[in-house]
Amino acid sequence: MGLSGPKPNLILGNIPEIAKTMNPQEVFLEWRNRYGNTYGYFIGPMMFVAIHDLEMIREVLVKQFSCFVDRMIFLMNENGLKESLISLHSDQWKQVRNSLSPSFSATKLKKMQHIMWQKTDVLMEKCERFAESKKSCDIYDAFQALTLDVIGKCAFAIDCDCQTNPNDPFLVNGQKFFKNADFTQSKLFALAIMFPELDKFWSLLNRGSAMGQAEKVLLDGLKSVYDERLKTYKNFKSVDILQLLLQQRENDGDEGEDLASENGWHDETLSKKKIEID
Repeated sequence: MGLSGPKPNLILGNIPEIAKTMNPQEVFLEWRNRYGNTYGYFIGPMMFVAIHDLEMIREVLVKQFSCFVDRMIFLMNENGLKESLISLHSDQWKQVRNSLSPSFSATKLKKMQHIMWQKTDVLMEKCERFAESKKSCDIYDAFQALTLDVIGKCAFAIDCDCQTNPNDPFLVNGQKFFKNADFTQSKLFALAIMFPELDKFWSLLNRGSAMGQAEKVLLDGLKSVYDERLKTYKNFKSVDILQLLLQQRENDGDEGEDLASENGWHDETLSKKKIEID
């Protein structure tokens, strides 16, 4: 391709350079300074192209986006996630993306602002307590909990209590999953990257791994939320993504606007019918 970049290891690619630091961005910035705004590097046998030029990024993500719709193949993905948006390719991805787009309009997202504000207020209260105690805290963990709280409420209308309960199953299993979906933390994931031809074998091993077990808990919990909502969504008034998608499916493209009543959206949650992810 005529691209410059760091010399890769035959098996590992450039994993050693990326894994040697807690902040991979430092490595990418070093490569940018050395090789320019566009360079290539390898994760195992897979080649990646890093682009730091704003105009080229705009060309890829906006002007020529139809030529770059596919994403990398996700490894150890022999489960429900293989049908998710991040795993689909070509026409399948386009169909699902087009179905989701109306539910993520600016108008609908604005109706969720009050939820985000409420969850952010909880974070600010935590920060105030940290400040009063004059002790150091890991703000990354706090933002992880905030993110999951917002996703739980905005996407599924469930209160996860991730910010107030560090042992919340949604938080614990979410952290466990993403920690082990990192080749610097998981030997199994690293092996899957280095030898993608054996992906079916790694997928079998993954079922008993920490990442596989956490993934199963999350998927089973979210499926129970979906199954419960499927029974009640016609009478369930809520400003959340799942409700919008179900209403959109029923109305065949109506985008769920008739969910809004004259008095505005009702903030009903599943707390009355508690659905635990455990």
